[in-house]
Amino acid sequence: MTIALAIVACGSTTEALQTAEFSPAGLTLSIDKSAYSRADLDPGSGNGVRATLVGSTEQPYYSRLGDAFNGALDQNPLFVAEGSDGSLERQSGGSWVKVVGVPLVEGVREVVISTSKSYSLIAHASPPIQAGTYRISLKLRGTAGGPVSATITSPPFEVR
Repeated sequence: MTIALAIVACGSTTEALQTAEFSPAGLTLSIDKSAYSRADLDPGSGNGVRATLVGSTEQPYYSRLGDAFNGALDQNPLFVAEGSDGSLERQSGGSWVKVVGVPLVEGVREVVISTSKSYSLIAHASPPIQAGTYRISLKLRGTAGGPVSATITSPPFEVR
């Protein structure tokens, strides 16, 4: 279960978005903008959706969001990639549907989300990319290699 708090800044829809999603696990996930272009999400032409994940103050968590080429347990940035514990989802009616992501060349690996540490998160989608309302969803584990114990989702954002 997640609880959302949103404070939307006035002005252009491409300004920094001041929204955060708080999970019962004590992590926060915020997105950098309220709207992205389809070209932004395309790995051939854009920088992807940018988000910030802040670790819980209570305990570290683990998630398959790391680049397998980088052997470090604690990595920054993190990646929402095909085969990872992160996904881009598009709203379809009253539900959320996973969007096909982009694989990392060397694959993904489990990394630690350290207590109170801030991480950059990058997400791309495989073309064709549809316009609509999107969000990022992350699965987290309370122990290394353990079962998924929490899920956090970003506030929704638009893709035009």
